[in-house]
Amino acid sequence: MKKLISIALSLVLTMSLMTGCTSGTETQEDPQPTPTPTPVATPVPQEDEIENPNYRTVLAMWEDMDGYWAANDGHYMLFSLNDDGKAELHIYDKDGNLTGMAKTTAVMASNKTSYIMEFSFPAVDTEELKQSGKEDTYNIEIAGYGDGYVEITDANGRTTVYAYAGDDTTKLKEAVKYATNVVKSAEKAEKTTEEDK
Repeated sequence: MKKLISIALSLVLTMSLMTGCTSGTETQEDPQPTPTPTPVATPVPQEDEIENPNYRTVLAMWEDMDGYWAANDGHYMLFSLNDDGKAELHIYDKDGNLTGMAKTTAVMASNKTSYIMEFSFPAVDTEELKQSGKEDTYNIEIAGYGDGYVEITDANGRTTVYAYAGDDTTKLKEAVKYATNVVKSAEKAEKTTEEDK
């Protein structure tokens, strides 16, 4: 009799354990992962770039940089996505003439505010722009002087400070003044440091 009772108890325990495991598994499978929201207006990059994990970093940076940026000498740049969703950089002189166009080919290093990127300047021969093909590496420091400023250093070590001008060209003159003030402040600070030595 004791044997029968112990067998019955073990069957009851086994069944309750199996029921608990099954309902626990069902509960874990119920929540579905939240899909990442995709902006409707932004075209999806081509598949070769989607497969490249570096390209996500490029797109994240372009989101931060999206719009016009002006330097103290009056030239300015536009960070934008083209119709294929690829990140492009357009460079203009102070009179608004297009002087260069680049695409990023690789992110060589990055953290939250600094990016070392390889840019490709494709060969273009149109009425609007003429440029020979080349590649170059730039260090882009976001918010080094605070929000709304970016420093771009070329392979030769020349640094240019840009101020954010917004989504259109109406505030370019103000941005040039802001960039000029930052450059003057930086030069003054550098001069004071040299005199203190």
